[in-house]
Amino acid sequence: MQAMGDLLDPKEGKGMVDAIVKKWSRKYVYIVRYLETTETKEHRYQVIFSKPTKELPVPIAVVQVYFSICARSKEITYKFENSNLQHKLDMTVQPRAMESWIDRMLGDKMAVRKMKDLTTAFEATRLEEAEEDETEGAEEEAELKEAEDKEKEKEKKKEKEKEALKEKEVQDEEEDEDAVDPEKHFIGGKSATQMPFVEVLSHIFDAADEEEEGRLTHKEVADLLFATPMDLCIWDIRMLLRRAEEHESGTIRFGPFVAQAPAVIEELKARRLAFDKRYPDPLEIPDDAIELCFGEEIAQSESELKPIFEAADPSQEGRLGRHIFKKSLEKKAERFSPQEISMLMQLTAENENSEVPYEGTRDLLEELRFDAFLNATVETDPKGLFAHLLEVLESVWRQESEGDQAGVAMGRDGRIPVYIARETLLRARLLTVSRFQIHTVLCITPSSKDGTMNARQFLQYAVTLIAFMFDRTKLVEQADAIRSEAVAAAERAEQEEFTALTSGKAAKGGGEEDEEEGEEEKASCTDENVQKTLERACNLAESGSNRGTIAWEAFLSVLWGDGQERKFADLKVSDLGLREAELRGFLCEALVDNGELVYSDHIKTWVPIIFEMRNAKVFNQLLDLTWGAESGPQALIDFDEMSAGIPESAFAFLEEGGEEGLSEGSGSEESDESDDD
Repeated sequence: MQAMGDLLDPKEGKGMVDAIVKKWSRKYVYIVRYLETTETKEHRYQVIFSKPTKELPVPIAVVQVYFSICARSKEITYKFENSNLQHKLDMTVQPRAMESWIDRMLGDKMAVRKMKDLTTAFEATRLEEAEEDETEGAEEEAELKEAEDKEKEKEKKKEKEKEALKEKEVQDEEEDEDAVDPEKHFIGGKSATQMPFVEVLSHIFDAADEEEEGRLTHKEVADLLFATPMDLCIWDIRMLLRRAEEHESGTIRFGPFVAQAPAVIEELKARRLAFDKRYPDPLEIPDDAIELCFGEEIAQSESELKPIFEAADPSQEGRLGRHIFKKSLEKKAERFSPQEISMLMQLTAENENSEVPYEGTRDLLEELRFDAFLNATVETDPKGLFAHLLEVLESVWRQESEGDQAGVAMGRDGRIPVYIARETLLRARLLTVSRFQIHTVLCITPSSKDGTMNARQFLQYAVTLIAFMFDRTKLVEQADAIRSEAVAAAERAEQEEFTALTSGKAAKGGGEEDEEEGEEEKASCTDENVQKTLERACNLAESGSNRGTIAWEAFLSVLWGDGQERKFADLKVSDLGLREAELRGFLCEALVDNGELVYSDHIKTWVPIIFEMRNAKVFNQLLDLTWGAESGPQALIDFDEMSAGIPESAFAFLEEGGEEGLSEGSGSEESDESDDD
């Protein structure tokens, strides 16, 4: 019995792993290997499952499981190969179900390997030696007749056997270390070590393309990628799949995808390595954290999607084609970002007909949000995030500068129209930000009353806020606070109910006047009242060119102008009780076409979201904070720090209209004003 405080010995840990895995299967052979002990005193082990036969003593495919045992607490966790899902002994499938799990993983690998000639280098040399042995055997029979050569041949044979035995030991070690390394396979008679990885992938996809059309279904491409060893975790494989251009039929032209895959894979590996260095000891996120922080938002999204899905499925079979499913999600663009939709298309299950179920969308959304926090490789890297947003900003700028759709001069003093900021966040393909997170950034980033914001200031706020929102420590703290608040609220309600029963009406009569005054103050700031007021104000300011539209300048005047400018002093948006941050976000989301806005649709879409986000504690608290302080939790990440290594010439596209206002944190007086909450 170990004394308290003693560290677990690696050999004892190996025995613990052996005791666990031997219950998993009877038909598989397994090897337990000790790998290392980390600085945090975690013993790590590798378990390799295989099924060798007399005909194939060297297994073609294996399943690897990685165990970690805390030397202090003896807590055991494990994961399967490239999966990022950590299993615990008390929170996983039953041991008897493990064999079928291993069966499935091996089956997936074998399906891919049947498409290739997987003769290993070791097997090839053994076959050659077998042929040589047969020839030598015939020669030996002839030479046995000669007594003088008999002893010499025996000595030669012994020496050869010794060399072969040594060679086999070396080869066995290499096979055990990486039995599924594609670089040790032969494809079309050519070793993969002699061909680029893009060619290896091309062979795999070509073999699967039985119709020789250059296209495979999304499911086929996904299955091939998951079964091909690339040293990527599941999330990163899905990020790779996001780069594939999918046709309406649910098929992918794999030629262009395969061509770009090696470079993308290297980028993913580099980001993952940096992420693991930033978070060497991953913080566990409680199972209910996503539900507590985003449950109401996700439930509302599911509720609004349901009638759209049902309308697209007249037969009510519960399944939609992938393209129709994606188009249904895009109809709620105010609730789902393009990045979320793209990743949802990788998460959802699909059948052989490229159909996906639309029931259980809530579970899918929660899984996506959970995984996004666990895999925020770009979102939590300020330098990488800044470089990506700057690249996207320039791309959006170049595309939009020709047709200045919002009626704001492009390239003026380093300032950008607010819709450019919105489009930059929506097109940042390396991120997996939610639509509400994007809206939060737009609400908080300072902008002037002419509908523009300082470009550098936008980048600084965006990087700071995204990194803040994807901080797992803060997520856990928020979940704990919401959980504690819910418990306290339940206790208060119980106490108030008890007090009411014991003290009667007299106890609750004293505060009625104060409550009535509070209700009167809140009466004007309701979803319905705000919508009616904005509708009336925009109606009076209509441009006249098209019924139901308002000019961009007039819309700015409705939100920010005083009574004399608007010529309808009785309608004051400032009296509605909306915070300045909420008005900024409302303005940034306007879809302006040729300088005009269809205001009714915009109001009906975004005013309800303003009030929904007020009720969502996670987002409401962010809007209540004062951002931009010199120090403290709400201080912005230093601009020079996040832009380190990026030459000044990278910002040249913003300087076409002059250099004034380009300095860090610059902007109009209005843009530097704090929220008047």
